[in-house]
Amino acid sequence: MSEHNNLIQKTLSGLIWAGSEAFARAGLQFVVLIVLTRLLTPADYGVVGAALLVIGISQMFAQLGLGPAVVQRDFISPSHLETAFWFSMTFSLLSTAIIALTAPLFAAFFQLPKLSPTLQILSLVFPLTGVVVVSESLLQRELKFRTLARIEVTSYFVGFGIVAIILAILKFGLWSLVAGQLTQVFVRSTQMLLAGRWAPRFRCSFQSLKELWRFGGGQTTAQIANYIAQSVDVMIVGKTLGASAMGIYVRAYQLMLAPSLLVGSVLEKVFFPALSKIQHQPELLARAYRQGNQFLAVLILPIAAIIIILAPDAIPLILGQKWAGVVLPLQIFSLGLLWRTGIKISNSIIRACGMARSFAFCQIMYATTVILFAWFGSRWGITGICLGVLVSIFGSYTFAAIVCFRLTQIKFSHFLLDHVPGLLLAISVVVVGESVQMALHSHTTPVLLSCTVMTVVMGLTILIAIGLFPAFFLGPRGEKLRIRIVTFFNRTPAFGHKSV
Repeated sequence: MSEHNNLIQKTLSGLIWAGSEAFARAGLQFVVLIVLTRLLTPADYGVVGAALLVIGISQMFAQLGLGPAVVQRDFISPSHLETAFWFSMTFSLLSTAIIALTAPLFAAFFQLPKLSPTLQILSLVFPLTGVVVVSESLLQRELKFRTLARIEVTSYFVGFGIVAIILAILKFGLWSLVAGQLTQVFVRSTQMLLAGRWAPRFRCSFQSLKELWRFGGGQTTAQIANYIAQSVDVMIVGKTLGASAMGIYVRAYQLMLAPSLLVGSVLEKVFFPALSKIQHQPELLARAYRQGNQFLAVLILPIAAIIIILAPDAIPLILGQKWAGVVLPLQIFSLGLLWRTGIKISNSIIRACGMARSFAFCQIMYATTVILFAWFGSRWGITGICLGVLVSIFGSYTFAAIVCFRLTQIKFSHFLLDHVPGLLLAISVVVVGESVQMALHSHTTPVLLSCTVMTVVMGLTILIAIGLFPAFFLGPRGEKLRIRIVTFFNRTPAFGHKSV
């Protein structure tokens, strides 16, 4: 019981630290983006973006999913760690060599001459990330999220907040982004090695590799399928509807994805290693799954409601009238915001239990349905494609939830009940928001003032409801998390000043 309570405390603390890191990084990225976009050209971003696209795909193969396999395993031996390290390094170095040799081919394919030298230099990220696969995995396995949060924020600040901006001011163009990327990875890897305090011996075991690959192979397959699923719909829009429609579609999807990535990445980062420690205890898994879903529904459903209500006024105000076409796609995608984020919890359960094949199958099914439904929906324009992708997201979410029902032995009725508090809170937000919107529109209130007032009123509705009925909306663990968050900010004048 003491060990279980300690795990709960570490998990709650991890959620706070990972959440703080995510928000700090998002704010830093926003500032850096504003500065760099004024110093660099779209062409600079285009070349580096194409290079990172190639690097991102290649990294899935380079690391073989061995890092997550180290985190997931119930028992890990020195042989497993050393095997993961040396094979990751071997494939990382091979990836660097392959990318360096094939860079001219990618440059010819994208018709970007500068892509070749950019790719060749950026290929150095493979050994820089490969060398810390085990150290990073051990930090995650030990739930040291405070350390991980500091590493992520400081490495991004040094790489892009300092190096990239200084070089951009000095007119280095796209090389400022390349230098920023390499600096970030180098600083991150250095800190990971120092924090991990682990050094390999020259020893490999094919038996250990086989045991790690049982999970790592499925992890790699799932990553590739997920990457396809998140790219193919954009390709279908561009192929069937043209560049203008693709721009509207991508902008709508990115706006929907922002809160999903911010919340979902935090949950997945903390839940996967934490749940791996109780993978053989269905009762504890069920409790974590139910409380996680309840907390997420309370957080995400009201956000989705706010987006849907504000979109018609806020999108033209923020992006301009030429982007008014984003409104309906964004509203459609927002209907599936809970599914898009909630699957992170289900995936964490599935991965923690070592169900690599089920995880991979879920992602393959998602990619397949996106292709089919998006292509079928394209005959009705962007709206049809959005609805097709929405159905695909729901299907993937449902399949992952069914797998979790079997692993945690919870009933479907309990799963539905866990979403009731969030649904009621979202309905309250809709009622209040629509009432305020009608009142403001009837008095021809300026759009900026109208959006501001509605956001404040709907936000206060959420805070008052949770403040009056914390146990109902957050559950017992959610209430403890709320208390820890308040304590965290009361005791932490500056980020990372004092441990929770």
